[in-house]
Amino acid sequence: MFGIFCLSMGIFATFFIKETKGKTLEEIDILFGDVSAEQRRQNVEAGMKEEQRKHSVKYMEDATELENRAGKD
Repeated sequence: MFGIFCLSMGIFATFFIKETKGKTLEEIDILFGDVSAEQRRQNVEAGMKEEQRKHSVKYMEDATELENRAGKD
């Protein structure tokens, strides 16, 4: 029951409230003042750097594993 109400209010807000129509969640945060545009930019940049770090570490682990396998053959 709760889920139905949440879904219906989400659809209502998306299509009928002009401030949110066609906006991303990040833009809505800025619009309603939860987060400043500068803070949002910093958060996104920090998240992107963290993702790049995770992927580079994973890549390095995979490369090391392949080198170890090649050395055993």
